[in-house]
Amino acid sequence: SDICGGDALMDAGLDSMSSTQLQESLGSSLGLSLPATLAFDYPTVDAIARYAHACLASSAGRRSDGASVARGAGGSCASAARWRRGGSPHLGGPPCARLCHEIWVGAGCGAGRFEAAARDSCVVVPPSRWDCDALFSATSRFGAIMRDVSEVDLAAFRLSVPDGTQMDPQHRLLLGVSSRCLPLPVSSEGTSARCGVVVGIGGFEYGPIYSRHGGARTSSSVTSFNLSVACGRLSFFHGLQGPSYSIDTACSSGLTSIHVGCAGIAAAECSSSLALSVNLNLGSSGVHARQAASMLASDGRCKTLDSRANGYVFGESCTCALLLAGGDGPGALVAGSSVNQDGRSSTLTAPNGPSQQRVIASAVLSAGAAGSAVRALQMHGTGTPLGDPIETSAAAAALCQAGGRATPLCLEAVKSAVGHAEIAAGAVGALQASMSLRSRSGAGVNHLREVNAYVAASCRAGFVRCLMPSRLRMPKRDSVAAGGPSLDGLCGVSSFGYSGTNAHAVVCGVPIAVP
Repeated sequence: SDICGGDALMDAGLDSMSSTQLQESLGSSLGLSLPATLAFDYPTVDAIARYAHACLASSAGRRSDGASVARGAGGSCASAARWRRGGSPHLGGPPCARLCHEIWVGAGCGAGRFEAAARDSCVVVPPSRWDCDALFSATSRFGAIMRDVSEVDLAAFRLSVPDGTQMDPQHRLLLGVSSRCLPLPVSSEGTSARCGVVVGIGGFEYGPIYSRHGGARTSSSVTSFNLSVACGRLSFFHGLQGPSYSIDTACSSGLTSIHVGCAGIAAAECSSSLALSVNLNLGSSGVHARQAASMLASDGRCKTLDSRANGYVFGESCTCALLLAGGDGPGALVAGSSVNQDGRSSTLTAPNGPSQQRVIASAVLSAGAAGSAVRALQMHGTGTPLGDPIETSAAAAALCQAGGRATPLCLEAVKSAVGHAEIAAGAVGALQASMSLRSRSGAGVNHLREVNAYVAASCRAGFVRCLMPSRLRMPKRDSVAAGGPSLDGLCGVSSFGYSGTNAHAVVCGVPIAVP
């Protein structure tokens, strides 16, 4: 049948093999070097035609200046817009938000505080979660599991036994981690009470599990299993009167919560904000669905950027970032952030390179920096043969091809060590980036033996460098103007939800005052 210019090629029957044939045929006919991901980045006939026309019309092949791309982006960057109106945060404008963080991840031997991504923490799923032998494939055997998530200190959180028993373990974890992150009990008066709460949370598994094991429903049930109450519970317990949200944008939820928290501070809606995220896999149903969709690696290892990449292994995490305006407190700075959407990409869940490029460029612009100043990128990096090359190409276009870069962009992937924490994945990446900046060393990519051929093309061009598990030392910082953040240690963080919502943040080191 005929295909109209705006029809999605994938809906018309185009698959991975025929998309490669289309790319090669068009490239040969037009005399252009077209990307292997052409049909995924430009999913309609009209989109491919516009892209090919732009390539033919430009001697450079494509527009890659980060500022130009960002100005044309349709993404949301509320906090960045306000910073730009008031001047760059690095040049005396409204202050950036500072990350002071707490993060707990599954480590195979219980819930442990996250220190580094130097080794793989994925293990066989314990019988307390589900019976691996009863599942239809070995794929669901592995994960970075948080143990003892059913435990709760009733007295510390002023909970009755029925409340504590019925409460979703995700709520329990959020209460515990937020209590560690807040430095002091919050007063009902003053600026401390104007703290906002943004929670990335998803999944409704605990309610059915509780009922299946004979749990009685009480008046607490309506709040115990409700995801929208997760943020309100924290605001109530800590006495926080700033904006309070629960957010689910799939895998980008954690980083989106940081973006929204920063925007609230920039808009003077709150004086500080708690940006939290949590992800638990309490039952096997969700893992079954991912397995059926061929998302999970059969060997239980997330092999980001590798030629053997065949999916991810799920992880669990609970994170809390205390966002403080100005220079108070330890941690790294969120210099800029942005969120956008793929829109009508090749399929509902397929990644889209141009959208990823725009969200990265928009976040860099909001940070008042050039793409060449971003030294390292904490990738979304789910370890898929198509997703990794699309992400690498988008990052290279946004951060490398505008010129001015002295060294290649170093790629890191925390998922190769702690698995894909899904809802919390973006926050895990941001907090890993802040730890790398504090230690002036970057974690590498575990399980990387042979780089994916499409990613290797960017490496050969000198745009990017894939970090092996040996750690990269960051250069010493130069002194900068008093009160201004150091720009030589910028690290980008990407998080792309399968819902199509993309988030990116630029994290930088602690300000260095001139002696």
